[in-house]
Amino acid sequence: MSTEGFKIFVSDLSSSAEEWKQALSASDSELPELTDEQKKWVRRFGVAEKEYARGVLAGTLGQERTKNKGKALGRLAEEILEVLGTQYKLVAVLWQGSRLRWLLRIEAPERIYGVPVSFEMADDVLESGILTQLENLKTVVFAGVGRSDRIVNRT
Repeated sequence: MSTEGFKIFVSDLSSSAEEWKQALSASDSELPELTDEQKKWVRRFGVAEKEYARGVLAGTLGQERTKNKGKALGRLAEEILEVLGTQYKLVAVLWQGSRLRWLLRIEAPERIYGVPVSFEMADDVLESGILTQLENLKTVVFAGVGRSDRIVNRT
């Protein structure tokens, strides 16, 4: 299923050491054009425009990385929801950085649910491919939309 079926929302601009390294080694032509508001901040705090632009670039790279992670998590959630039928639809994936979690907004026949997924679980599933965490993600999604009847007990 295409990611066009759901929206991704990432509000913070965190960046990794690798993204900072990339921003610091970027040529001047690769730096983003600063907005008028950003230029006011540069003048106000006496920061060099190019250095500020490197920080903006690092933030943009971090935001893209996080969006890509949200898209991948959304695709997994869509696959999980497919077994419930077309009446269950992922409408949005939101990164809640202050709470260190993803929130899946899922439309169901009776209402829209918010299903929280910890960043640890998402990372374990997306980056490490840990199968037990994939099963845990299924459990979280099914329970989150009130469909505990679909949870397989593996005891």
